[in-house]
Amino acid sequence: MKWSDFLKKKTKEVVLCGVQLEGMPANSEELNRMMAKVAVSLIKKLPTEQDVYWFVIEQYDRIISCGQTTAGVVSTYPVSLFEIEYYDRKSENSYVGHKNPGIVYVLNTVLPDLVKNYGVVEAQVMLAYIFGTYLHGNSGLIQALRLKYAVHYHNNCISTGSMRYADEWSEVIDSLDE
Repeated sequence: MKWSDFLKKKTKEVVLCGVQLEGMPANSEELNRMMAKVAVSLIKKLPTEQDVYWFVIEQYDRIISCGQTTAGVVSTYPVSLFEIEYYDRKSENSYVGHKNPGIVYVLNTVLPDLVKNYGVVEAQVMLAYIFGTYLHGNSGLIQALRLKYAVHYHNNCISTGSMRYADEWSEVIDSLDE
């Protein structure tokens, strides 16, 4: 390879949303590939089951809070969480005690690049697709973790006498046992 060819190739490559690409996506097919790469890159950011679980519930809350902007994408997700699972729950405010590494990656790396290159609304939709791709690729693990944590929270509610919340967690458990 000639030095000039090497430099051309080097300058063509870009890092977008934390993933290396041959260049900026030029069409919808390349954009879809980029979003899939970002979804796969999330796996490395979530090394433990706890990280996966908290990423899913926090990101779900963020995505659905976009309302109609992302509603069509959310309707394609392989999982639909109950409000008790996600609403206003943050790992740093829980027994975990620190921000979720996947959420940090999304907020500090992925989202700023999407907003800068595509705009806020488009970034929200693209992030919803990225999250959906992650959910599809990991749905078995996610469903198992949802059940594991729902049982744990249900048992905690019973032991503290919070029967209303125990009933809500029972609904989650029943839906996952089907």
